[in-house]
Amino acid sequence: MTQNYDERFQERVDELLFLENKVEEHIKSLANMNEHYRKVYEAVTKDISQKMIGVNESLKKINEASEKIADYMAHCDQHARYTRNIFMSALVGSVIVIAATLWWAHNFKNDLAEDRKEFDELEYILKNQPVLKRIDGIDYVRITEPKTADLYEDGQPLAGYYAEVWHKK
Repeated sequence: MTQNYDERFQERVDELLFLENKVEEHIKSLANMNEHYRKVYEAVTKDISQKMIGVNESLKKINEASEKIADYMAHCDQHARYTRNIFMSALVGSVIVIAATLWWAHNFKNDLAEDRKEFDELEYILKNQPVLKRIDGIDYVRITEPKTADLYEDGQPLAGYYAEVWHKK
């Protein structure tokens, strides 16, 4: 029976050695896998860190560009307000000028009508006034009855008949 125990013990030892070899193979396989994945991890980490640096730089550029855009938009907003104010001022000024022109034109039309009426009245008065001429230092008035001979002014005969006007000098 001792032989039986030794055989069994030897079988168990062989089994343990076999299992140990399998475990060592698994450990070597795991170590190789670990080394492979460590290299892959380092490569991926390096690649990701470079990409993160690129992303950070891109974000920095985007932030700078957005700040410039914000400044430009503020500048555009300021110019839009100026333009609006100038447009509104020009509109109000135009309305004032048009209103003043219409008011002036209305008053001018009224004044013109009054002046036309006065002119018509003066024309009637002046048509019925005698015509006065000064020839050779003597004043003459045009009359309807003949009193003098024909008179000449600048070598041209005057139409109508004239009488000498008496007045104090």
